[in-house]
Amino acid sequence: MPGEDTLVTAALRCDHFVSPIAVTLGLERELEIMAVTNVTTLTVKPGGWDDMMENTKKAKVILEKHGAKNVRLLVPVSGGGPSGTVHSTFEADDLAGVGKILDGIYTDPAMIELMTSGADSASWESSILLELPLS
Repeated sequence: MPGEDTLVTAALRCDHFVSPIAVTLGLERELEIMAVTNVTTLTVKPGGWDDMMENTKKAKVILEKHGAKNVRLLVPVSGGGPSGTVHSTFEADDLAGVGKILDGIYTDPAMIELMTSGADSASWESSILLELPLS
């Protein structure tokens, strides 16, 4: 039903985070979330670079349509795993924003088409990272 939380949005709806490390140490306290970054790491199979680049450009447009900010493609110049590893990132203001973006892209026919027929990768992993204040 429109306006209701989906599973992703409901799971990510919060603006504070209690650090698991702090809980383990008995120093439980809430930390304000400053920004949220989604990082998807791919290892592109040999010969798949051009397809990956083209698909990433198309994905950027779809991500931005659903509210993603600062969509980037990063490649390691030192370390970072096997050759052909790339990191696609986007940002949102908070966890609820990431949930909204993910809900949007996972129901967008254009993104589903890209994900199911795009460049072949040897591995794929996605993480959601929180930026925490250092003071």
